[in-house]
Amino acid sequence: MLGAVVVPRSRPATSAPVRLAPVLAAVVAHMVLAVLMRDHPSISTVHALLTLVVVAGVAAVTPWVENIAYAAGYVTGAELLWRITDAQVFHEVGKYAVILVLGIGLLRLGDRRRLAMPVLYLAVLLPSIVLTIDRFGLAGAREEVSFNLSGPATLAVAVIFFSRFRATPAVVRRLLWTMIVPIAGIAAVAAFGTLTAGKVVFAQSSNFVTSAGFGPNQVSAILGLGALLALVVAWRERAGGRRVLALLLALWMLVQSVLTFSRGGLVNVVVAVLIAAVYSLREPRRAAGLVVPVLLLVLVSGLFVYPRLVAFTGGVLETRFTDFTLDERTSLIDADIKVFREHPILGVGPGVGKLYRQLPDGRGIAAHTEFTRLLAEHGMAGAIAIGILLAVVVGAYRQATTHYSRALVLLLASWTLSEMTHGAMRFAAISFVFGLITATMVEATEPRDAVLV
Repeated sequence: MLGAVVVPRSRPATSAPVRLAPVLAAVVAHMVLAVLMRDHPSISTVHALLTLVVVAGVAAVTPWVENIAYAAGYVTGAELLWRITDAQVFHEVGKYAVILVLGIGLLRLGDRRRLAMPVLYLAVLLPSIVLTIDRFGLAGAREEVSFNLSGPATLAVAVIFFSRFRATPAVVRRLLWTMIVPIAGIAAVAAFGTLTAGKVVFAQSSNFVTSAGFGPNQVSAILGLGALLALVVAWRERAGGRRVLALLLALWMLVQSVLTFSRGGLVNVVVAVLIAAVYSLREPRRAAGLVVPVLLLVLVSGLFVYPRLVAFTGGVLETRFTDFTLDERTSLIDADIKVFREHPILGVGPGVGKLYRQLPDGRGIAAHTEFTRLLAEHGMAGAIAIGILLAVVVGAYRQATTHYSRALVLLLASWTLSEMTHGAMRFAAISFVFGLITATMVEATEPRDAVLV
């Protein structure tokens, strides 16, 4: 009937794999495109704007709910690529685009169940905004609120959407590929910048040259995520060609992450893989799918890659990654805890906390640890928000019914929570990946005709 609302539905359950040729072509195309975007910001701007139009259109008209997830996943992977290549779009465009795409999907689905936890998580953070307005005025507060609360808003929407999402392992792999492909573009820009920079000086600090000229913390984290997602793909992939491609991408992205000299990206991956691998060992026959690729990656890295990286950096890399002092981060955490003790009810307001976090040179700095930021800037409401996040993780783990889905929940949740400890919620992938843990995993043999559960 004309004018009728088409509710997106899941395709019939399938285990059909992603074909190697299209994936490889997409990866190579994005590597070339990313380098062009680096040299020509106008191309980056066109790519960003065109992507936003396409993904919004997909969310509005597609009859398949998986396509909505794929569209949001692509934006999630491309967000930092736009920032690195100076696309003329506002800084938080990736987060708002994910909210838009998933929000359109939710409106079309029309289901209002399971709203309590994510809505409460976001709602308890809103009252403190009045303190930000009081401190910075309406115009100044708008920027601070957007910077500090767009991440939590994206997370809430992602949880609401994915808690209604049912996916086979094949659908999950497709979704992960849509994120990996643009992240490969980020790796290409970082590699190209390193190779064309001439002599690179390495020191006991993050390196902007090897980070594509952008913030090393964020670049290291997103490349680490790309490596982790590639490992997940290889985990359940059975075809040799696709598995080799995923492992090669994982190794390459991990190398580029390490070369940023920002340790967070590697730490996130190690924490996530260790927790998931330890859980997987409870069922040794099923553990091989994850443990074997990880051991292979570690073996190749240790024997061939690591020695060459140490030589390339003049030995500085080894010193950097064996230095576990965190004096600067500790001082920022201590400042947040002090603010929380002095303002335990409402905190000081989102964004106001930077006035209390002082670097040695006296400059204020935005939060690096989301959990202490929540306490400092939102008070007891921030503590409630932290409790809700942990409750969502526990609920997602308990809802998972298979060994694979539980291990995947642990792996993705560990990466997200680890990144929040040192990278706050700087980019959309943190919120998107957290939301993904709430999806319901089903086997391909299970009949299903709708996404709603």
